[in-house]
Amino acid sequence: MQLVVVLQYLRSLPQPLRLFGGASLVQAASGLGTATGTQTTGSQSAVAVWLPAASDTTSRYSVTATGATIVGAYAGADVTDAATANTYTSATGITKNNGVDYGTGFTYAGARTVTAVTLSSEASDSFIVQMTSAVAATATLTVKSINATTGVTTTLYTATVTYGVTPDLSLGLSTAYMTTPTTGGSSASSTTNAVARTAVKTLQTGIAQVKVTLMKSDGTTDARAHAVTASVAGSGMVLVDTTADTPGTAFRTSTNSSTNNIRYVHINADGTAGTGTITVTVTHAVTGVTTTIGTFTVTSYGDATKIAVSTTNFTIGKSSGGTTGQAATTRNVTGEVTNAGALNASTTTPAFIIKATDANGNVASLANNPTIVSSDLLVVSSGTCATDGGVTC
Repeated sequence: MQLVVVLQYLRSLPQPLRLFGGASLVQAASGLGTATGTQTTGSQSAVAVWLPAASDTTSRYSVTATGATIVGAYAGADVTDAATANTYTSATGITKNNGVDYGTGFTYAGARTVTAVTLSSEASDSFIVQMTSAVAATATLTVKSINATTGVTTTLYTATVTYGVTPDLSLGLSTAYMTTPTTGGSSASSTTNAVARTAVKTLQTGIAQVKVTLMKSDGTTDARAHAVTASVAGSGMVLVDTTADTPGTAFRTSTNSSTNNIRYVHINADGTAGTGTITVTVTHAVTGVTTTIGTFTVTSYGDATKIAVSTTNFTIGKSSGGTTGQAATTRNVTGEVTNAGALNASTTTPAFIIKATDANGNVASLANNPTIVSSDLLVVSSGTCATDGGVTC
């Protein structure tokens, strides 16, 4: 299976790298097509070696590795063009130095006379070396020519692979952000996470959703089947799945173990009014270790039982008539800053703000806007009230 991967890489090497001779990585985490790259510990690297022009069947080459263990060697086996060979499984010309394995390297005997400068001109001679390291280290594969008369070796090529720790699930890079229940789930961020989430207590009404993004320590996504679990203390229910913006039917506890690096925790009301604390954990698919990735608080409210003035912005009106403040459904930067004056018709700042609460003292939505009644029509003739949409910034 890995040889197929090697050959696929070999066939896709850019033409400038197909010059005799040289050594290029054809299997690694990075550095494909060059003589330097990286790989994770325990994984294999493969180096394709093309012999230099003037190499022939009498030529001999020494191949050794430091910092890694050679686990396989495969010859081009005198094919017309090694880049189009069906397989690199031949052992032709390969002799293990210790006669047992590749621990001390091997010797390669030239399979043909190399007279051309590119692989596409029917004169290739090459082999592939696979190696690995179980520890973090810098490994070097060295190819030397052996003088047939004196036995003296001369270094021809080297290929370097830096092995590092295998990336694993990182709770430091992974995130969990809360946002609105039915829109914007995929774009949840620390900004949306900072907004308090409330909803009416009606059973299965969406209150919020949490986007969980699982990442590895190298910054890549982790799509292994880690179990993401959400549980509730207090009011509320949860459902964990891979679909954004769709609350579904929630429960007191929910788990999802799909092979997806993004999961969504949907938080719904359970029919009671009050505060709910949702704890989201991740259980590692391999180690079984469970870690909390986020804790979130939501509120479900009942019917409004009380209204009261919570904030007074303006108390003095214009003599001889005028409007103080504005009952705007959306408050924005322009209305709050540029046109902040109480007597400016473009302001969005209200004269005062009222708060409606339920029996538990939690902020609740009113079915209808309150009616403003003046105690002295000669001072204040009328007033309007609108649901506050919040400051857009």
